[in-house]
Amino acid sequence: MIKSFQDVGGQGLYVLGGLGDIHIDGGPLLIATTQPGKRPEDVEHLIESTVKQFPGSRSAAGPMVQRKGDTVLVGMKSTIARYGKFQATRRNELIDPLTKLTSEGAVAGVVFCPGADYRRVSRELWPELPGSLAPLRGELADRWLYITASINLPPNPNPRIALQAKDADSAEVFAKLWRNLPTETTEFGGNRKAQEQVRGYAQLLVDSLPAQLEGTRVEIRVPTDESHISKLSAMFAEATKAGTESTIRRRRFDQFKTIAIAMSNYESAKKHLPAAAIYDKAGKPLLSWRVAILPYLDENNLYKQFHLNEPWDSPHNRSLIEKMPDVFRSPSPDLRKLNGEGKTTYQVPVGRETVFYSPQGTTMHEIKNGTSNTVLVVEVEPLHGAYWTKPQDWEVDLQKPGEGLARMGGRSIAAAFADGHVAAIPVDEKPEKLRAILTRAGQEVVAQPPK
Repeated sequence: MIKSFQDVGGQGLYVLGGLGDIHIDGGPLLIATTQPGKRPEDVEHLIESTVKQFPGSRSAAGPMVQRKGDTVLVGMKSTIARYGKFQATRRNELIDPLTKLTSEGAVAGVVFCPGADYRRVSRELWPELPGSLAPLRGELADRWLYITASINLPPNPNPRIALQAKDADSAEVFAKLWRNLPTETTEFGGNRKAQEQVRGYAQLLVDSLPAQLEGTRVEIRVPTDESHISKLSAMFAEATKAGTESTIRRRRFDQFKTIAIAMSNYESAKKHLPAAAIYDKAGKPLLSWRVAILPYLDENNLYKQFHLNEPWDSPHNRSLIEKMPDVFRSPSPDLRKLNGEGKTTYQVPVGRETVFYSPQGTTMHEIKNGTSNTVLVVEVEPLHGAYWTKPQDWEVDLQKPGEGLARMGGRSIAAAFADGHVAAIPVDEKPEKLRAILTRAGQEVVAQPPK
């Protein structure tokens, strides 16, 4: 990319960003300069063709490319307009580190240098830290000047990260913080298994990326040998997977909570929970409970579009399948195709002993096991996904109470309870306990809500 840019006459690429650029229609400003005697039009054309390769770049809300003299600007419309109003001021705290990086052979470099407002907010909002970190106060925000990251061209890329401290004592503080990272990460609490995992990650980082103290500067050189890279890659892949699973789990729990609250509001209005389906006068199921609770999900306009006296697959109602609300869409990346078809894996347990046994809907008085011990919503395996408007749900087999349920990360089952709480139930939970929380009136003893 750099060679192509230079071949058409490009001289330098600069990305400028600040806190004021962080908003929905904002973003950083990219500035491309042209070599003396070269045509800025050629640089502009190359950048335009590159930008067009990114998704959403062709829409009106996408980034724009604008040429001003021998300089080409790239950014959102609001960003370019914002920077166009500024008065140019020399920022030596940015220019000097970039100049130093260039003298060291860097082909790409980043300088992070917060202004006075950023440091003031850091001082004022500095939290009280636990354990050995307790002596650190907000004044730490003033003890460093800038952070740089840079890389040279092969064959000696020499990737490195450096922190420029205010003085030698401050540099020693930051170097010590990095070396003690494995211990410090465990002082913020969490379960023992998570602490051990995080400590292992931190130890690998510190061992692979040792901090070197050079006067007022702390530098970390990133290894380029295959052994270190493979270990770090494996760690980051594992950490990314764990982070993704955590985000998906949190999103799923939020959705379950929203559905449980909607059911509770339905019960407050109707004096009974929604039935598993909307039935006609002859008792034939027409539409799912998911349609019935739409008004309690702030989806009243969608609810009014349904013909409630027609089945889910009537010509009119079938046309509404594509309008499935996000609350019924699983956040799992593996289920995007299923979601795109208007199918959901969020279902209620149906059966003679469950909450969803009657076409009239169950009252809270009928839940003898206690609302905190009785399941309302679960997630089933993708194989059992159903059109969200279709009156099709999980048929419970109390002899095999966990069969057909989806496993989060292969370890637990998500469930929303009648009192509104959401919990992860271990997959190895005893069948008798699963039976207890799936039935409404068996009066089985459940010691405490599943966590």
